[in-house]
Amino acid sequence: MLHTLILFSVSLAMADGFDGRTYKAVWDAVSPGLSVLPAAHGPRQTPIETAAMRNRKRVIKQAQPAVVLIRVGQERAPVEDGMGKKNPKKRGGLGSGVILDSYSGLVVTNAHVVENAGKGGGVDVVLLDGRKIKGTVIDLEPKEDIALLRIQAGGLASLPLGDSDLVEDGDDVIAIGHPFGLRNTKTAGIISNAKQTLNQPGLNLSTLIQTDTPINPGNSGGPLIDMEGHMIGINTAVAATADGVGFAIPSNNVKKALGRYAKSGALARAQIGIKIDLPGPNEAPGVKVMTGSEGAGGLMTGDIIIQADEVDLSQSPDPILKLYEALSSKVPGERIRLRIRRGESTLLVEAPLH
Repeated sequence: MLHTLILFSVSLAMADGFDGRTYKAVWDAVSPGLSVLPAAHGPRQTPIETAAMRNRKRVIKQAQPAVVLIRVGQERAPVEDGMGKKNPKKRGGLGSGVILDSYSGLVVTNAHVVENAGKGGGVDVVLLDGRKIKGTVIDLEPKEDIALLRIQAGGLASLPLGDSDLVEDGDDVIAIGHPFGLRNTKTAGIISNAKQTLNQPGLNLSTLIQTDTPINPGNSGGPLIDMEGHMIGINTAVAATADGVGFAIPSNNVKKALGRYAKSGALARAQIGIKIDLPGPNEAPGVKVMTGSEGAGGLMTGDIIIQADEVDLSQSPDPILKLYEALSSKVPGERIRLRIRRGESTLLVEAPLH
């Protein structure tokens, strides 16, 4: 099981914003690793374009207008310039985002891409055609690393959300984003693990899509796309000590977040307000309520939750993950029906959510 992830937006120190010097610095950083191949001689051979190649080009052509570059700037304390003047410096970052709805201008990205702007904060958004427009962070959920932006512009494209539950190991995928600020970069690979379970402190990323598609700083918030042109994930992280190990938030997680936002006007996912762990080997299977949870939602320390709404926890190899999934469509103020084992009794309680 992998534990250490790098969440990838690019952080840049800016005195005057993003300009040619920024991109020159990127080039200076990557160019030493590049090599020039000698020119080939002899008759040129026309490459054979397969059906798979044509489809990949079609998917890219359709998807890339919906992928945007997001720039975030943040004021820092003024710094003396040596001439007795204090100039405010900016610390900014950049990442990628995806237009989900061309009519309303709704954009999804990672929370860590826009965390410096914060809810209600402004960001700069660059479209494929070069237009630079202002965007507003309408909400973000750091625990799931999802954020929503709103932009206003005509002629926007959008990318449809696919069903990440249908993703299988070995599927071909494409990532589009802006690594190192290099705009509209495409990389390709396969699904390495359609349901990789991770533990990352402070995040409820739980199950992610693992891919060997190259993902680099600046790719965060960009789409992972299947060969039908649907976004099946949001690129979010790579393993800190391994190459070819990247992760994306499943598109169905995004759908649930959008559902919560539609219900409550916020992305925040509801919580029961209890401490939980797995039961011991001689206890009933499910999720155990731990010390410090007395009275929360009618639950008591030692209770074992065996069902949450219609989700059976007792038969799951990962009941805690199943409980999180049962809560993923809930918003604060709603209730969840829990079937619990308390000693020799089976009880049904309705726990309020916070």
